[in-house]
Amino acid sequence: DLNQAELNKRTFNKCYELLEKNGSLMIFPEGTSIIERRLRDIKTGTARIALGAEYENNFNLNIKIIPIGLNYSDAKRFRSEVFVNIGEPIFLADFKEKYNPETFDAVEELTNRIEQSLANTIIITDNDTEDELVRNIEVLYKNQLFEDFKLPNQKQEEFFIIKQIVKAINYFEETDPKLVQKVRVKTKNYL
Repeated sequence: DLNQAELNKRTFNKCYELLEKNGSLMIFPEGTSIIERRLRDIKTGTARIALGAEYENNFNLNIKIIPIGLNYSDAKRFRSEVFVNIGEPIFLADFKEKYNPETFDAVEELTNRIEQSLANTIIITDNDTEDELVRNIEVLYKNQLFEDFKLPNQKQEEFFIIKQIVKAINYFEETDPKLVQKVRVKTKNYL
């Protein structure tokens, strides 16, 4: 009969023990597993565990958080391709002077940094409609974009191209939404 707070405390202590032994943890900080090109709100648990372990050990553990983005070609299809994109590490030593176990400021700052780092490693679309348009443009123009950008046809470059497609759609949604709607209809009808 343990309450949630007690369960959290025990979990955190086990994580601290593992990190103190130079172990590694794999945490999915969104707290959910939904197959969409979205980044959900990042929970504070990752930051709280990492900062708590470092604090308990006078920031001598040299903990780093490595953001990893999983980008599926078609997550709903069995055995679709996945591009694992590893971001730059976040060093907890950077938070030594900022961390105070009595306040939440450093936890929020680290959580925001984790969120931004993850956002850099994955394709993010705002909704299903935008995602469909991005996928349609990929099907129709991706190979042409490889040529236009003079890029080798590899997963890293494909990720870059898709990010640029999303960026362009977002730009034109702001500046010329009628054009986006026109492209949406034409690509959907063509396919």
